[in-house]
Amino acid sequence: MKILIIRRDNIGDLICTTPMFQALRDKYPEAYIAAYVNSYNKTVLQGNPYLNDVFVYTKAKHRDDKTSLWSVYRDKIRLTWQLRTEKFDYIILAGSTFTGRALKFAQILKPKHIIGYCNEEKDDCKAIDLPLPTASAKDKHETEATFALLEKLDIHQSPGSTLIVPAPEYCLGASEQVATAFMKQSYESIIGIHISARKPSSRWAINNYASLIQRLYENNKESVFLLFWAPSSKANKLHPGDDESAVELLNQLNGIPVYAFKTEVLEELIAGLSLCNTVICSDGGAMHIAAALSKPMVCFFGNSDASHWYPWGIKHRLIQPDSLDVVDVSVDETFRVYQTLSS
Repeated sequence: MKILIIRRDNIGDLICTTPMFQALRDKYPEAYIAAYVNSYNKTVLQGNPYLNDVFVYTKAKHRDDKTSLWSVYRDKIRLTWQLRTEKFDYIILAGSTFTGRALKFAQILKPKHIIGYCNEEKDDCKAIDLPLPTASAKDKHETEATFALLEKLDIHQSPGSTLIVPAPEYCLGASEQVATAFMKQSYESIIGIHISARKPSSRWAINNYASLIQRLYENNKESVFLLFWAPSSKANKLHPGDDESAVELLNQLNGIPVYAFKTEVLEELIAGLSLCNTVICSDGGAMHIAAALSKPMVCFFGNSDASHWYPWGIKHRLIQPDSLDVVDVSVDETFRVYQTLSS
């Protein structure tokens, strides 16, 4: 049996798909199981023990300055032809909604069967010969809804935990950084703080982060902090980041053991978060990474569907104000909620 899982979305979406891989391997140990992903989220699957192959393409908007648009399309055509020659028995359109572009790509590969969510109002859904109605995904977590597609392959249990395998070489580098940063500080706990969020409604004020870190340190002087953020300047039009916010926060934390863990690549973020005992962050890719690393956390949710995207399978405390804007979350509330993580 040959199975291809297509998941071309963001980092968190792909992480929510990882329980599917283990379930398929457990059910069909001799099957050839592969994933089709993009260059932006591919790191999530590095070292995944349940996949035979990971096929990667580059979206035009993700190409670097040295890569021409023509070469992006050329490489995608070559990869498409390679996948078509694999003659897959099943292609799974992973996700909780109908995905038209993924379906069209699957059709080009000519598998025996296509599994996916189907909106009955769409004519092109007819190409999905093993469909699940989109209505059945309602009120489910993304992980649950994606995993439910496996019903078509006689897999009916609940999804397990999400999984990321940190790259050993990056973990070694991260450990060396942290050991050097805190060599004069004895500590029993590393608290990870990730200050970035794609949605404005999920961004907590830098002053609040500063006050919270001060409170946490005063409460336990055996704690140290790793600071994470989206790299690059806010002025970067293609990839705006929070370099300025990180500097602003560090300037308010004199005398507190906090290390600015700059991450240029996703492997570094994964390795850094793997060293933390607990994490405080907003809804987004870093939150799902921490969950896949089994890190207890406090997470802020603004105007997002928390019931669909909360950290899957790990101990967490979710803070979402009635206003759906985390600007209304106080430092006192966050501190109290964090304290309950140990209970």
